[in-house]
Amino acid sequence: MILFYIPNFRPGGAERVMITILNSLFKRDYSVTLLVGKRIGPLGTLLDPEIPVYVLGYDSAKFAWIPLWTFLRKNNPDLLISTLGASVSAAIVKSINRRSFKMISRLGNTIGAEKKLYSNPLKRNLFISLNKMIANASDRIVVQSESMRKDFIDETNTSHQKISLIYNPVDAHLIEKMAEKDTETFDLLAIGRLLPQKDYPMMLSALEILIQSGFKLKLGIIGIGELQPELQNIIMAKGLEEYVQFLGFQNNPYAFIPRAKLLLSSSRYEGFSNVILESLALGTPVIATDCPGGNAEVIKDGFNGYLCEVGNPKDMAEKIIMALENIEHFDKYAIQRETHARFSIEKITDQYIQVMQNVLGKPLSLR
Repeated sequence: MILFYIPNFRPGGAERVMITILNSLFKRDYSVTLLVGKRIGPLGTLLDPEIPVYVLGYDSAKFAWIPLWTFLRKNNPDLLISTLGASVSAAIVKSINRRSFKMISRLGNTIGAEKKLYSNPLKRNLFISLNKMIANASDRIVVQSESMRKDFIDETNTSHQKISLIYNPVDAHLIEKMAEKDTETFDLLAIGRLLPQKDYPMMLSALEILIQSGFKLKLGIIGIGELQPELQNIIMAKGLEEYVQFLGFQNNPYAFIPRAKLLLSSSRYEGFSNVILESLALGTPVIATDCPGGNAEVIKDGFNGYLCEVGNPKDMAEKIIMALENIEHFDKYAIQRETHARFSIEKITDQYIQVMQNVLGKPLSLR
């Protein structure tokens, strides 16, 4: 059994990547199964309905490792592939019984930057200790950028040979089909959970600079999260009510992307942004922060967008102006071709298959 394990189906980049890879493997007739902590969240609709799914009943690593231990002893998978908190649960079980299964852990973020969100030193140290436990328990670590690889080695002292770099995939054919649906049009678009990591206050400050400079631009924000009330207060304080619209969670965010002039990403750190890839796959240029993570490995200034300084709204505003004033120079089809060539679902699936077979020491089983 090749077992993929995620905490839940809540909207997040790591969960979407795991589901995309699962679907691709299943489409190639490989025998794969999904284990999910809790069957909650909208992303479950993206999973091929014929893929077998088991539910643990817990999505918190603190509680999930006990039923996970029972499940693994009963089902005895050859290989477990996990991400996020699911990797913590799997690492606990693997540490108790190291011979029970092979394990690949896919990182979700750049941990050196993520640890800074913990103001409490004890919580920060615990966060790094858990990642060291994941590294020790895993037969292979998958990162999504060179920046993530270097960061993980620096933080956990993991061997370079134990880490594989596999970029996130983009299923261009699927999102191009979904993007055909007609929807509202925005000059600027942002997609992502409303969390501190995404630094939406910086983006709103950049928009304020643009409005004060005479630009009349409408920003659409797709996503949900704990910071929405705070962001709404910022919008009111800056007098941006007529320029910003919250669109909530969208089952089909792709329909909005090709109708926008630019996609914006103001993150303080990333693992590897799915949204940026999807925007480029649809030919829409991106203004993104040069944050820890993979942005600098994707964005090429003047070709498919511009990088701006983290936490600097003035720089973001200047890069938006630069892009808008040269919008006709962005070659949509060249952007799409380059994105498809580097990040196609077919290419990335091949790389996952290679890593899985290397860890197992044998070919993957077919259905």
